[in-house]
Amino acid sequence: MRILQPNGKWGQMKMKYVVNRLGMVLLYFLFIAIVASCSPSPKVDSTSPIQILKEIPPKYATGFTTFETSYGYLISVLKPYPGADKPLYYLISEDSIQLTLPDSIAFIKSPVSRMVCTSTSHIPLLTYLGKANTLVGFPNLDYISSVEVRKNIAEGKVTDVGNSMDLNIEELLALSPDLIMIYSMKDLQKADRLKSFGLKTVLNADFMETDPLGRAEWIKVMGYLIGEERAADSVFAQIESNYLTSKALLKEKKDTVTVFSGSLYGDAWFMPGGNNYAAKLLIDAGFDYLWEEDTHTEFIQLGFESVFEKAVDAAFWVSPAPFPDLNALSSSDSRYSGFRALKLGNVFVYDNQIGETGGNIYLEEGYIRPDLILKDLIKIHQPELLPEHKLYFYRQLK
Repeated sequence: MRILQPNGKWGQMKMKYVVNRLGMVLLYFLFIAIVASCSPSPKVDSTSPIQILKEIPPKYATGFTTFETSYGYLISVLKPYPGADKPLYYLISEDSIQLTLPDSIAFIKSPVSRMVCTSTSHIPLLTYLGKANTLVGFPNLDYISSVEVRKNIAEGKVTDVGNSMDLNIEELLALSPDLIMIYSMKDLQKADRLKSFGLKTVLNADFMETDPLGRAEWIKVMGYLIGEERAADSVFAQIESNYLTSKALLKEKKDTVTVFSGSLYGDAWFMPGGNNYAAKLLIDAGFDYLWEEDTHTEFIQLGFESVFEKAVDAAFWVSPAPFPDLNALSSSDSRYSGFRALKLGNVFVYDNQIGETGGNIYLEEGYIRPDLILKDLIKIHQPELLPEHKLYFYRQLK
């Protein structure tokens, strides 16, 4: 039986990192082992071992990895938030664990059937797995655009639990969810308070991913939580196939067009760094992204002058703030009118799909559908490659 044998893209160096990170946690599991058991459903009692059977590494994501154990799945969230110096661990099992787990490991009974989510990007992780009914609570229901979930909201099946920065404890206790999915360091800081009320949390750190497919791959984590591992693998495989098929269309195209992104917020222009998720999409779509050589993974703050100097002659401007039209964009700052992309009318925003209560569907569904974003971006500058595709998330400002 293999114990933590490295394989796949992780390789020896990545595996060394994971082992170091798991540290005493995994040693704890191994030292309490009395009898090795490969039974798929071992009897759980105070003397039973928890044995690491194999690693199940993600293909693109770098923020989590999974280990199959004799009691279920051990998920390690490797980088929960910017600057984090240690991972989080979740043991997911259909069996009730009688062992006393170390504080560094949270136990989650699966399958989770009642969940509170705190970001709209969590919603499609459920709906794409056919589990919209699992959602029982959300902060500010108007942000949700999913047709299935809106139906449940109308039927009173989903409760408003305040706002994401200040969840309503009374509502949460009344709901008695199996799990609350959180997503930020601030949420994590409040997790202990939720725990004191008997409320369990799990951190979704998909926002830390820099690869579009890596972010979408977090649907696998949801699959483990709700007992839909195979469905999650299947959904992701289709998204991956779509993405790679579209990307392959560009292999024979040698001409590229320049593009820049973002816009001013106050005095700062927020531009995707060259290793940012948004930059990766533009590059994979065949654009010549003017900040591709930048090494930042986050959005970088620039002054207007430095952006104008570099992007004044760019052919396309993708993803500024969602202005209704070109006139509104140029009126918001007269300096915008100097960009060639605006003069050509080659400005595209991602608010083409708006839910019935005003939610932006890109911000809900886009992160799990990088394949659709990629098609939109290819269609924008090389429409002949996708003659049947109609822009889904993006629209051209007129």
